[in-house]
Amino acid sequence: MISKARAVVLIIIVGLLGGLAPWAAAQPSRSGADRSAVHWESLAFKSSAFLGSVQTRVTLEELPADEVGGILIASPQEESVKPSGPRVFHLTVNSAIDPLIGSDELLVTRVWFSPQASAALQRVRLRKGKELWEKTYRWTASGVYRLRIRPQDADEENLPVKRWTDRQNSFYPYDLQQSECSSVSDPSVLLYVASTAGLAVGDDPRRLCAFNKKQLHLVQFQAEKSQLLKVNYLEKTPDGETRRQGEAEVLKVSFTTRSLFPDEAGAEPFSFLGLKGDFHIFIEKISRIPVQIGGKIPGFGKVAIKLEQALVRPGKK
Repeated sequence: MISKARAVVLIIIVGLLGGLAPWAAAQPSRSGADRSAVHWESLAFKSSAFLGSVQTRVTLEELPADEVGGILIASPQEESVKPSGPRVFHLTVNSAIDPLIGSDELLVTRVWFSPQASAALQRVRLRKGKELWEKTYRWTASGVYRLRIRPQDADEENLPVKRWTDRQNSFYPYDLQQSECSSVSDPSVLLYVASTAGLAVGDDPRRLCAFNKKQLHLVQFQAEKSQLLKVNYLEKTPDGETRRQGEAEVLKVSFTTRSLFPDEAGAEPFSFLGLKGDFHIFIEKISRIPVQIGGKIPGFGKVAIKLEQALVRPGKK
């Protein structure tokens, strides 16, 4: 049984958004953006608490669509979603957990998506620590297929993931037409969306659909306000590095979500970087880099996940 202290630390990291919002007023999704709008290649965040710390590194790379064919698995239920253009983005979230009590944990989430409407293609989540498993999610037009694999016994725990034999297939259906979703994204991709959407205070709310763990969710986001925020991070470029410290003008982008699961009592909470319910991302106006993420963990209050290091694309400062 996981101790309370250990559970707190685990929930802080990327898990893999709940509150009501004026959905009728939301405008159709315009969440897609071209690569030129992304100013960062890698971001390193840290969240510290009295029960331990979590370091999370996010990387983003662009790939030719024809190079991911051998990576994307096929869904046995129906035809899987294909890339909608010549390029595919690969987003990796690597979280290392150093708890005050218990053993270290590692959680890696990899997502392949088309930049057009930020439509997800596949997600792979690997967990190593007290629990060992890998879950691969493949998007289709009517739902998400999941393959879960884990070691059958202690003898398999030291073997490569591909040799684990405890396997389980699941399928989580949804109706895109009924939910008014033109495409479906992934929770981790929302960091990319916040960086590239070109939001401004006073704009109408935007929305998209995202599949969390087992259910489809409707996500609404907008630029809530402009403000000053204390930052302290290292900015790296091919020409060198600069310490960004002091007050920066940022845009607070607020996110609210609701599950589209038909039974409200069985609706799952949406999770983003371990935060539950409404959350927000502060985007530095000049660089368009996410410098802080904030939200709540039930029972433990507000949490701030702060940027420590950013690798900036060549020519983007």
